[in-house]
Amino acid sequence: MFDADLFEKSVVLVSVDPETRSVLRRRLIEQGMTVFEATSQVEALDLLADEWIDAELVIIDLEMPEMVGVGLARIVGAWRPELPVLILTPSGGGAHLEIAGKAAELLTMRQEEGEPN
Repeated sequence: MFDADLFEKSVVLVSVDPETRSVLRRRLIEQGMTVFEATSQVEALDLLADEWIDAELVIIDLEMPEMVGVGLARIVGAWRPELPVLILTPSGGGAHLEIAGKAAELLTMRQEEGEPN
């Protein structure tokens, strides 16, 4: 379901798993978010350094091969402490829908609290 409050909010999605990226991308776009995808730590950091991409949330798959997802989250936290990070953990069922919902909830809360866009 499209949420007008989330329209054009930018999310960087980091996962090596194409299925995970596909499902989450679709769910996030359905909620009005713009999704930038990375398949590695290097790609994620390049996206976050790009001045044209004003990311408001990073979603990181815990199972990144060259660096554990938590390590990437620490780098992002040290570099851009204002940027929220959600970490995906392996699970089944409706986890992708739940993560997309958490992303929407987090961005909506930040907007309501008057966080800068």
